[in-house]
Amino acid sequence: MKIDIQFLTLFHGNTKQDYHTKERYVWASTEVELEEVPARLMEVVLRDALASDMGVSDDKVYAYDGHYWALVETTNESTRGLKGSFGWVHGGNATKGLKNFDRDHQRQFSWHAFGFRFFSRQPCGHAFATQGSSMRNYRPGDNIQWDDTPEIEARVRRYCEENIIVCEKLAYCRIDTPCYAIGSRDATGKRNSPSGRVFTPYGGFGDPVIDFAKAEITTERWRDIRDKKWRDRGSSALFFNPIEDYPDHDPLFRRTRALFFDLFNQNGWQRSQRLVQKAKRAEAFSVLKKLWLERYQSIDEDLLDEASEFMLLLADEGSEARACIEAWVDRPMGFF
Repeated sequence: MKIDIQFLTLFHGNTKQDYHTKERYVWASTEVELEEVPARLMEVVLRDALASDMGVSDDKVYAYDGHYWALVETTNESTRGLKGSFGWVHGGNATKGLKNFDRDHQRQFSWHAFGFRFFSRQPCGHAFATQGSSMRNYRPGDNIQWDDTPEIEARVRRYCEENIIVCEKLAYCRIDTPCYAIGSRDATGKRNSPSGRVFTPYGGFGDPVIDFAKAEITTERWRDIRDKKWRDRGSSALFFNPIEDYPDHDPLFRRTRALFFDLFNQNGWQRSQRLVQKAKRAEAFSVLKKLWLERYQSIDEDLLDEASEFMLLLADEGSEARACIEAWVDRPMGFF
């Protein structure tokens, strides 16, 4: 099935509505061929009774082709790595041939999963002040200094073709191991981080920067929080049957990967670091961006080892980010 999918792009020039030449990021679209899968091949492996309120609700995760899948709209719906006005859904134009994944949901997915990560360069300062309501569609004018749309479009299209499928007119996204983040509170009782399920688009896209060692992988602890009387009844609304032989959940790997990916968000963790010299930060970030663009499709331990060396240059002494990166660097290594 072919559909048009919205994504963010970046160029420097004027538009058909604005003669001023400047750097701007806007919404574009690309045609993507999605695999259609028979319903009989989609096995329910998780049900949590937390239906998404997005028109087409679903409280399930499915297994297909050795991976987990969930409705596209439910990915990153509770605990997100990105915040901002681009994440709000107002109800957009329907997508031909689909019951879900309309234009605004596509933009929400793109914003929370990709953000600026697929950009070949970081947007300039004024771009970060752009509001969702002021975003326009991709309409370059006649005075263009540079336009990164072709390479950004290729990255988006490749990801969607490999990680989004259609079953009975519903679009599903391949996700990482589903888990539940238990929100933390400060000394006053104010919540620091939200509670909720984490359905991360496959490959770590949009993974929140949280302590995955404390993110319960659909265990009894989560049942005790959500359904305190389930033991007395001998059953629970939460059902989970993990995929056989699915790779082990490595909380430290996932959190370090999230820190690496978060560098290229609108408000990445490195922006809160104050003690590192700007020159060192710029040089380290440039190297990390190059690593990301060259190897984001196959994040492995070797890449995170290489990235950690430069992420340490961005992290303040005593910061939570630095502690996580150092834990990754100092992790026990197995030898065979």
